[in-house]
Amino acid sequence: SWFGLQLASRKKSAKFPYGLYRAETFVTLVIGAFITWAGIENLLEGYGKLYVPAPEQAFPLLPVMISGVSVIVSFVVAKMERQTGTFINSGALKANASEAFLDIGTSLVVLAGILLAHARIPYVEGLIVMFIAVLIIRLGIMNIWTPMLILLDANLDPMLQEAIENRISGINGVKRVHDVKIRQSGPFRMVECNIATKASASVFKAHELANMVEN
Repeated sequence: SWFGLQLASRKKSAKFPYGLYRAETFVTLVIGAFITWAGIENLLEGYGKLYVPAPEQAFPLLPVMISGVSVIVSFVVAKMERQTGTFINSGALKANASEAFLDIGTSLVVLAGILLAHARIPYVEGLIVMFIAVLIIRLGIMNIWTPMLILLDANLDPMLQEAIENRISGINGVKRVHDVKIRQSGPFRMVECNIATKASASVFKAHELANMVEN
């Protein structure tokens, strides 16, 4: 995430006249791929533990304490990442926040698994690891799918498109607005549209109207 944000924050250049905002989107996709990979690894590990009974041991005080601390830390981290990601509209930080919030549920499930495994209930450890793995895979796929759509210039906000059309239509001098296109580039949305005005308007007036619409 840090690497993607560093690239995206670089200034426009002759080689990259549109900036490197999409580097952050690409990094979000990579994060999603790593999350999915981790989920598949966990799924295989859980399946391997499915038929292995938990060994007898003393009450696992340290793992229980670590799981409890993990819940608190994950919550604080997730909240900070989500607030910052929402504020700067960073997909990478939002992806990390989603993973951190998932860690809270994961830690609680792991805590339950530790206690149930201590009670020597069969299959519980493998099932819990597989359940967590499915959640991780789902999160990973979500963090792959959305950046892919963004990189392919999909319109992900039809409500914003409608709001833009209505706002432009209300500007004095605009007779018609059409072909409103929205594409996301990193944290920014790039908008294009065509507007029509009266045929007798001078080039100066038409240009002035275009500036007004852009503002």
